[in-house]
Amino acid sequence: MSYSQDILEELHALKREAAHTLNRNAEDWQQIAREKAHSLAEDIKTLAADIRNALAVEDAEIERAVAGHAVPALASAFALGIALGLLMRRKP
Repeated sequence: MSYSQDILEELHALKREAAHTLNRNAEDWQQIAREKAHSLAEDIKTLAADIRNALAVEDAEIERAVAGHAVPALASAFALGIALGLLMRRKP
């Protein structure tokens, strides 16, 4: 009986050790995943800020171009509106 009891105790000890190791590994993987998620969030925030800055620069350039040529820009928009209106009014 002592031999089977020893084997049973060894198996229980092995089970406890395996559970402890698996829990430790799971905690490590959770920590790694958390760190990766935070890193990705920071990268996305940086990308959004870069896009916002690029759009602000482009907006300023477009505003400067249109402000310098307001009359030709309005005339072009008017002519384009007339042309589109005529095209859409025609029925096949």
